[in-house]
Amino acid sequence: MRDGLRPTRASARGGPGALVYWGALGLGLALLAIAPGTTLGARAQEAPARPPPPSAQVGDQAQLPDHPAVQLGALSERVHGLEVKLRESAAARKAADQARMEAERRLAEGVQEIDLLRDAKTALEARLMRVEEQLAAAEAQVGRLITESAAQAQEGVALEHQLEQLKADQQGIEAAHQARLREAQVSQADLRAQLLERDARLQVLRAQVPAPAGGALTLEAAQAQSAAAAAALREALARAGGSGDPQARQALRAAEQRLHHHQFIAAQVAGARSVYQIRPADTLVVIANHFYGDGSRWRAIREANRNVLSDSKRLTPGLTLVIP
Repeated sequence: MRDGLRPTRASARGGPGALVYWGALGLGLALLAIAPGTTLGARAQEAPARPPPPSAQVGDQAQLPDHPAVQLGALSERVHGLEVKLRESAAARKAADQARMEAERRLAEGVQEIDLLRDAKTALEARLMRVEEQLAAAEAQVGRLITESAAQAQEGVALEHQLEQLKADQQGIEAAHQARLREAQVSQADLRAQLLERDARLQVLRAQVPAPAGGALTLEAAQAQSAAAAAALREALARAGGSGDPQARQALRAAEQRLHHHQFIAAQVAGARSVYQIRPADTLVVIANHFYGDGSRWRAIREANRNVLSDSKRLTPGLTLVIP
């Protein structure tokens, strides 16, 4: 059997293709029954025609003549017609196969497209689930934000109250600060006056303090203060005399101490060795011999104390001398 006559699944199952297939198969069997490897014309010339089967004789007696050549020609025409129909059937089958293959190709493409669509659907469903999850998370976050916003609003109201309270406190503090500032200004004025007074006192005290001790007292000023204290001591001695008046004796001692103080300061300014308070029966020679071991140096003591000595030969007890 030729390749063009092979049955297909569609023709085996039935339909228009099945009729064509079985008709072609019967024609092929008839041709093989004539003579394999020979043509119809040669077969008609070499051997007499076989009588047709009873069924064919009954149906074809009215159509086929009794002469074999005529029967062979008619049969050839019928075979030719069958061959034409067979070719047409093969072409139709081929077109049907091509249509089937195209349909199968399209079906495969459709199946592939369906698979792609199914994958896309799965991906979209997964993406939709993720979007839904994100939406749920966003809704939860929005809920938290709303809660936080409400809490912040309440906190803002509380902060506003606190701010108002702070403003009130600030106003009170500013008022108190202004009051304290005015008090401080008054106190500052008082302190400035006190400082000026203190500076004046310091100037006075500095004028009484020798330069080596950080003051501004000169030797002439110190000697003048000692001379004034010596004159006050002599007046106190004159008032006291030989009486036992306690006040006079107290004034005398105060005058002696004042002179001792001024002479001590004068000794510091002059850089002297020391001071000495005269006792009864003292002379300048005795004092020079006591401090220098040489009585002839009594003149130096006299020169250093000219401001307090009225008579170098008659020394007043209680008088303080500077020892140079």
